[in-house]
Amino acid sequence: MSAVQADKEPVGPKSSRQWAWEFLRRNPAYRDAYAQWMALPEAARSLNINAQDLCRSLSDEIPMSFFVVEEQQQLDDTWHEKLSGKSKAEDFAAVSPFHPKKGVEPLLGENLKEWHERTLEIRKEVGFTICHSSSILPRERFGLKKWIDPEVSPLPESDTDVFEELKFEVYAEFLKSEHFRNKPCSISVGDIERTEVVLKIDVMQPMHYLKEQLEKIVKEQRALILEVMELKPDYFSGKKGGIYYAYKGKGSINTGGIYKEYLKILDRILMGESKKDIISIEPGFARSRSDDNNVETMEKRYDEAIAIRDADYRKMAYFDDYRGEIRKMKKSQKKD
Repeated sequence: MSAVQADKEPVGPKSSRQWAWEFLRRNPAYRDAYAQWMALPEAARSLNINAQDLCRSLSDEIPMSFFVVEEQQQLDDTWHEKLSGKSKAEDFAAVSPFHPKKGVEPLLGENLKEWHERTLEIRKEVGFTICHSSSILPRERFGLKKWIDPEVSPLPESDTDVFEELKFEVYAEFLKSEHFRNKPCSISVGDIERTEVVLKIDVMQPMHYLKEQLEKIVKEQRALILEVMELKPDYFSGKKGGIYYAYKGKGSINTGGIYKEYLKILDRILMGESKKDIISIEPGFARSRSDDNNVETMEKRYDEAIAIRDADYRKMAYFDDYRGEIRKMKKSQKKD
């Protein structure tokens, strides 16, 4: 982060997600991981492994541990009918041992160039899937769905849902296939989480009507769930899942505009200043630590800024959607 960028004031009022991003983008670990990602050839980042010039562009230093490769066993169209007549899953399990894999999966310690050269002919014969492993993606380490350049500020509106992987599952959708449906139309109550609702929607109805009805149902269900949460909190305790099950962050964010001060501290860290200098010396002034009555306050701010930068930004990201919605709802109920 350049000195010019560090001196800039944050641009305008920010949503909780934009504030979360301002802290994360100042995280040295994130910046290093993003640089490592961008150092990969574009062909590796885009998984364009069939490009003719791929081998020439690849470095021996790119490990195959960055990728997950799975071979797809290919059988003729009538294989299921030739077997027992049981379910396809059972038949496939029975027939798989008789169709050994060709070896497209990476070998231990193999790099991308070695794998590409070794499997060049194999990949012409078999189907396979390749994707990035979790070790090179930001989801597990930083809670993001994709990489974003840490020099980007503020977080663009198009990326406001980048924190966490919000779920939206479709049952019994219409497909261009033999049976048209890729999932059963019926699901059991056990398949439904306690903050989920299952709807049947006619997609041919007017879009504005569908949006209105969906928003109405979601708000009604959310109000009911929040009511139950207050009366029976144990009903939702210990549940796995996303941020909506239990918000663990603070009841308010950026109190008194303190986050601007936190970001200034983090910028000074990126500029190479020591903790001692940051808490003792204000930029532009040479103040002795022993004469500075604000040292204790600055030390607390320093620790809090680090805590948000390294972990607590995740709790902050959906504050507006969770705590903010609760407050709006309670205010609305009081008016009614």
